[in-house]
Amino acid sequence: MRLPQAVARAANLHADQQVRITVEGGRVIIEPLAVDALSLEERLKRFDPARHGGEVMAPTAHIGAEFGAGFGAEIGAKTGAEKW
Repeated sequence: MRLPQAVARAANLHADQQVRITVEGGRVIIEPLAVDALSLEERLKRFDPARHGGEVMAPTAHIGAEFGAGFGAEIGAKTGAEKW
């Protein structure tokens, strides 16, 4: 069954989740079934690179000043701010 994304999010439902569907008073009720916590190994088996793979940002993109002239001077190095 397909639900609008906003409805699924509000109900904390996700794709391929097992649910119980019942009818009460002419209304369709969709309830998530309780699932046991998955181990890391089980979670990795379910990982689908086509669906979840890829980087959010390009690996060559440098953001911020972390690669500027002062890179590596964060700990114990004199930065010039000591004069103040």
